[in-house]
Amino acid sequence: MENKDSVGTGIDNCPTEGLEAKMSMSQKIAQDLLEVGYILVVARISHRLPQLLSDFVKSAPRNS
Repeated sequence: MENKDSVGTGIDNCPTEGLEAKMSMSQKIAQDLLEVGYILVVARISHRLPQLLSDFVKSAPRNS
């Protein structure tokens, strides 16, 4: 009879499964944080975009 609580080295009771699950979970969290960071940067740029375009148009040389 197999004891599920004991740490084994067999294929059925591999101790690395939990480690891989934790790694993939932490990788998912890191990727989510990265995506949130990108969203915040894009939101900040898009929020300032009208002012940046206005400043760019004002500073552009004019042909008269």
